[in-house]
Amino acid sequence: MTAMVVDFKTHEDLLMEREALIQRSGMHLSELIAGAEDYSLTVEQYAIFEAIADINYLLGE
Repeated sequence: MTAMVVDFKTHEDLLMEREALIQRSGMHLSELIAGAEDYSLTVEQYAIFEAIADINYLLGE
């Protein structure tokens, strides 16, 4: 059995992580959203989009 690990992040940590993901994608956030809507993202870009969506959820956005 594997032990559960909980990673605590501050609001600022999440904002910095989101910005780093956007930079890593090489696109503006609006481009990522549009690409996700019309299924034109690469697998890596879509994974980044999903990670950003998860962060936005945690931030309540």
